[in-house]
Amino acid sequence: MATSLSSSKVIVITGSSSGIGQELALIYSRRPNVNLVLASRNTEKLNALATKILELNPNCKCLVVSYDASKEQDCKFLIETVIKEFGRLDLLLLCAGVSYHNQFKDTKDLNVYREMMDINYFGYMYTTFYALPFMIKQHEKENGVKPQIGVISSVSGELGLPLRAGYCASKFAVNGFFQALRLEVDKHIDITLILPTSVNTPMRENSLGKDEIKNVHFNEDESKRMSINVCCEIITKSIDCRKKKVVFPFSNYLATVLQPVFPTFIENILKKKAGGNATNNHPKAKL
Repeated sequence: MATSLSSSKVIVITGSSSGIGQELALIYSRRPNVNLVLASRNTEKLNALATKILELNPNCKCLVVSYDASKEQDCKFLIETVIKEFGRLDLLLLCAGVSYHNQFKDTKDLNVYREMMDINYFGYMYTTFYALPFMIKQHEKENGVKPQIGVISSVSGELGLPLRAGYCASKFAVNGFFQALRLEVDKHIDITLILPTSVNTPMRENSLGKDEIKNVHFNEDESKRMSINVCCEIITKSIDCRKKKVVFPFSNYLATVLQPVFPTFIENILKKKAGGNATNNHPKAKL
């Protein structure tokens, strides 16, 4: 049964069992009058997170939903569950995602590229599709503050990066989709695209093709990866300010601006900073 929550904000966070999604859940749980919906495939971690949140703030209501972003029916079920339980959706935070690192020519199984698109792109698209009617109707009915969608993407959706061809493809799709969608729904919904740099999360360690990543050596200085706390602080401030798109840090933003004008110069920097080498033996890919 839907409950009346006119003074409470309902925030749905996909991919909240780890990384950025988990940290955002902890941040938002400290705010007053917030109801959190935690969604991912790992319900064990979600339940542990919900317990931690309730210890930090007993007044925060948490709903745990088992959710596989790659499955359309799971995305539909998530939104239907939220509306049935709370009757509204104020902020949809899309954080679920996977990565894969290797030279394209050394890929052992091309299915990883499809899996990345299924989770990183279609997962965002499916969830948004089923949320839109409720969010639009909510704004029309209340004629007040617009509901929001926060899209955790990546600078990899603006700049092609070595060892990440498939991941970049999925993030380019995400960025293009939501930039276009914003023009269609901006009367009722505010969309914020978040494009961070490499962040110190378990995402790389949990990437697809774990056997392959062992043979990949990155030029990137691991110690210089952005801390998750700093990243999420920027994310929450950007969403609070209802910004359209945020690329950070500034060096990444500058690269996106200069790349069309000085492509060779920027590409050389990207190869040096984000590149690396792989010691694979060029196995035959599975088709």
